[in-house]
Amino acid sequence: MGGKPRAAGFVEVGWDDLATVPEPIRALAPGFEVDRVLYAERSVTIDSLVFEPATCILVDGDLTVRKIIDGRPLNGDPDNARALCVSGDLRAGDALLNCHAAIGGSMLVEGMLIAESDGDFGFDIKGDLRARVIIAPGHHVRVAGKTTGDFRLGFLGLDSTVGKFDDWQSMLVSGLVNEYGGIEIEKIASRVLSRQPVLAKKPTGV
Repeated sequence: MGGKPRAAGFVEVGWDDLATVPEPIRALAPGFEVDRVLYAERSVTIDSLVFEPATCILVDGDLTVRKIIDGRPLNGDPDNARALCVSGDLRAGDALLNCHAAIGGSMLVEGMLIAESDGDFGFDIKGDLRARVIIAPGHHVRVAGKTTGDFRLGFLGLDSTVGKFDDWQSMLVSGLVNEYGGIEIEKIASRVLSRQPVLAKKPTGV
């Protein structure tokens, strides 16, 4: 399959070229059309990944991002839909994902996984989901395997450990919960990018 060469083992292809992409990765492709498709026919390891709007990333193998996947802005915007489709495992240091994600293996994040889309997008993970901190309000999450993490705060399908805390807001650094009791998701994302803590104290009893 031809296409425009990209760095880090990716080739930029047209949306119509997805018909020539082999299974099982083609089956993971989103049902909505995007402007750009970046395809890797084998496993990829890179330092960081900036996930641009209206882009679909397809990896036929494992995707390892040593540092951070930056998929902001975190406000759901169907006109700038993104998709991350990996037939194997997705590994990252930290991940900020406002996108559809279909993972054939497990999603394994060493630090923080932050996801928010006002219910427009979600994760479909065939294996396990693991991260030290998972904050995914307003994001659909389906995990076939186990979900593990020190602090899990989520809705729309993601099981949560916050019920074990008398006051989950107290677990977050000051300023990350607004006057209505909601999460300031973009402030959390900014702290992740600047390597600042999100949790005010270490969770216990998880």
